[in-house]
Amino acid sequence: MNWSSFLFCALAVSSMQVFGSEEGMKKALAKWNGQVSDWKVAYEHASSDAEKEKLLKVQPDALATGKELWKEVPMSEFKESWAFPVIAWWMNNPDLLVAVVPEAQRQAAAEALLSSMEKVHFLSPAAADVCAALSAGSSARVYRVLESIYLSNSSSRAKGCAALGMAIMLGKSSDAEQREYVFGGPELARSQRLLYVKEALLRCPDAPFGNAVVEDVAVDEVYRLSHLVEGRVPPALEVKSADGATVKFPSTAKPTLVLFWSPDEETSLSIMAMMDEFRSKHPGIAVCPVVSGVKLADLPVLLEKRGLRAETYVDEEGKAVADYRLPSLPYAYLIGVDGKTLYCGYPDMALQAKIRECVKEMEGGDAAAPVAAPVREAVPKPPVPAAPAVPADAKEGAAPAPPLRPMPSFQ
Repeated sequence: MNWSSFLFCALAVSSMQVFGSEEGMKKALAKWNGQVSDWKVAYEHASSDAEKEKLLKVQPDALATGKELWKEVPMSEFKESWAFPVIAWWMNNPDLLVAVVPEAQRQAAAEALLSSMEKVHFLSPAAADVCAALSAGSSARVYRVLESIYLSNSSSRAKGCAALGMAIMLGKSSDAEQREYVFGGPELARSQRLLYVKEALLRCPDAPFGNAVVEDVAVDEVYRLSHLVEGRVPPALEVKSADGATVKFPSTAKPTLVLFWSPDEETSLSIMAMMDEFRSKHPGIAVCPVVSGVKLADLPVLLEKRGLRAETYVDEEGKAVADYRLPSLPYAYLIGVDGKTLYCGYPDMALQAKIRECVKEMEGGDAAAPVAAPVREAVPKPPVPAAPAVPADAKEGAAPAPPLRPMPSFQ
């Protein structure tokens, strides 16, 4: 066999392999989509709650589909133009990527997925299908993929979903948040986020975005921008004290530190153990620890089991968590006497720096007695869309992720 014949045969075999992978992907996804469709129809037409409960136990086997897709489409073919459907499937099912892919290959798989979006699939007409998953990421690299979709994709739906994804990412405490300062500071960054949200609403209000639709997610983003960022007035907080009295925060007489915490989270317990000491050291700051989803009658036993003596307030129905859109616990808000947020986020050294600023501003003045009084009517709360799936972020080659900020001592 001469060289030309060998080369022809090699190319033919290569083409057959790619074709085989594409066909295998299509079959696996068609089977999966059919199973999901049949299950949804059966659930919607179930005649009783008992029948629905039974169906919930026999949902389509996503794990089996994941194993089939991993077998049919190797990482080396993720960058093929036809492979976008499997890329979208993995990005929208990151837990299955962890369950299916061997541990030694997970890092490479995550890198291959993100790299394929960077180099090829950001131009896919169906790129809107992964924007919600991308927006759940935290790196500037993921943000740039959304930016590429927004700037270069020809699909109006993809552009709109990418714009919404960027607006969401710019509101996070991450590398992506540093991107805000490219716009000249927090205020201009907030304006940019609003522009992105507006464009999403104009382009594709009814488009799916994760488990919700663009309009619902956009409305929630506007709510966050209006009430849950620094410089804005947060919702009034109504909670129960240990003696059952209804108390409203923030205080009108002094800065207020609102700490949302969980009795099942170690960092929360560590901070709560220092609350009394913090109160004695900073009498000029009203402190409002809030635990949600706990019945007032159960509070004494709960505190005793955790070895806590610090005063805390109870949000029995979880309304405060909903109003404040808490992404995780513990979470802190430092609110000034003008009712505007000075800090919101994880209670770390950045919070301590803001507290020191407040204390410095109050130095030399008379310490007012602690007051917990209503400030304003509670802000109406729009519906909260379901959170989009979280993608498995790949590490950035030469740019390592920033280190976590150190925990505060609260002393």
